[in-house]
Amino acid sequence: MQFNNTDPIYVQLKDYYKKMILMGVFKNGEPLPSIRDVALENRVNPNTVAKAFSLLKDEGFADSLPKKGYFVKSENELGRKDKLESLINDILRLGYSIEEIEEIVKEKKSKL
Repeated sequence: MQFNNTDPIYVQLKDYYKKMILMGVFKNGEPLPSIRDVALENRVNPNTVAKAFSLLKDEGFADSLPKKGYFVKSENELGRKDKLESLINDILRLGYSIEEIEEIVKEKKSKL
């Protein structure tokens, strides 16, 4: 993973794992990598990873079990609307306007 200079590293890690969950790379109920492994792989402090995973939990994408680690919440718990809102927020953060998002949705709808 490559980090940019605009967002704190823990936010970038959280966004990366959230995207992986939404894309289905990490399936419902599966464990996320250990905090230690992610920290070593990305050369960051384990506390940084713990903060990122804690944010995933706060946003409803993961759950934690003591001494077991973090797990992806089930599809039912995430909810379709929450996932859509999260994706829209990510798109807005990329610099798209609401109008641009609407246009993309209209184009997609016309192709169905």
